[in-house]
Amino acid sequence: MGHDGGSLHSCKWHVQWEVQMGERIGPTGYVWWVYGPNNNRFNVHQHFTCTSANVVYVLVCKRCHILYVGETKRRLADRVTEHLRSIKQNLPGFPVATHFNPPSTCLIRDLMVSAAISCRGSYHDRLAAENRLIMKLGTLSPHGLNVRLELL
Repeated sequence: MGHDGGSLHSCKWHVQWEVQMGERIGPTGYVWWVYGPNNNRFNVHQHFTCTSANVVYVLVCKRCHILYVGETKRRLADRVTEHLRSIKQNLPGFPVATHFNPPSTCLIRDLMVSAAISCRGSYHDRLAAENRLIMKLGTLSPHGLNVRLELL
């Protein structure tokens, strides 16, 4: 489900798009959130779709709740398609692909996607926002799927 409460049928990839719905903040608004392994909560206040670009996103494994934080300047659907391809091809050196392939019991159908931050600035701005979210949620390995912070 997207932030609007509806399915994103326009997306060509079949990953379920979900975020947990939180407290009601007004007659029509909600606060959405993502919890990290360190129990820190990140509130998502913006509306995103699979066509959103210049975003920091979170991949969530529904089975074990491990997270991966990434960034993209392109459409979110395009970046997620690359993650799906790496999983299907079981590409070595890709932590998301490794997590969703044997010997792990987590499968591609366990993958959820949530855009978290809209970044209107430069590549440097997206990397800085990605690094901040990695640190806030605690997604560096072994607690998450991020293997390093990006150098700014």
